[in-house]
Amino acid sequence: MIPIYVPPLRERPEDIPMLVKHFLDTISRENNQKPKRMTPAAIDAIKRHRWRGNIRELRNTVERLIIMSPGDMIDLPDLPESLRTEKAARHAAAAPAISSGTADAGTLRQFKESAERAYLVEKLRENAWNISKTAEVIGTPRSNLYKKLEQYAIRQETDG
Repeated sequence: MIPIYVPPLRERPEDIPMLVKHFLDTISRENNQKPKRMTPAAIDAIKRHRWRGNIRELRNTVERLIIMSPGDMIDLPDLPESLRTEKAARHAAAAPAISSGTADAGTLRQFKESAERAYLVEKLRENAWNISKTAEVIGTPRSNLYKKLEQYAIRQETDG
């Protein structure tokens, strides 16, 4: 085996626009939505962020933006405060990352729903979209998991 070093995302901001576009397309397709786009100003703000959670944090942020942004275009005001300003970006770089990526989700209910949806998608991926196994792993009956999948319009990912 040969070890391969992949630098953290914060050391390769030039990769961020490509990753954001990929996540915008993929997540929109997973949710049967028209793909959203992001303004250059929003991309620039995202490139300045330190991304302590690397690609997973970036993906969670893009997913939240798709869910929470009202229009087809995601702009600077749609971004969480931690991404909008340089001062906030510096503060976020010094603060520990929130693993669920849902800290700026709005109301408590929106936060809970966003976190629950992200958790379910992550567990489904870990279990190769096997509903029975995922339900067992997260400790809920299959029928409840099916209801949540319908509630959050979660569809199985496809390669393509």
